[in-house]
Amino acid sequence: MSSTIFIKTTTRERLKHLGIKGQTYDNLINQLIDIQNAEKHSVQINLRAYGSEPDSNSIKSEAK
Repeated sequence: MSSTIFIKTTTRERLKHLGIKGQTYDNLINQLIDIQNAEKHSVQINLRAYGSEPDSNSIKSEAK
């Protein structure tokens, strides 16, 4: 199933430059989400190693 999402032309161009030839926008967006989740997980692991972990509210506010 596919759906339409509306993005600015400049955003589409930025996505186009991130991807590789033949890669779908769906694949590219999922790859970016995976990278973001891995980075968030890595930060949480590092914070735990130093004995501090932010609450979920502070992580959400930083993402904005």
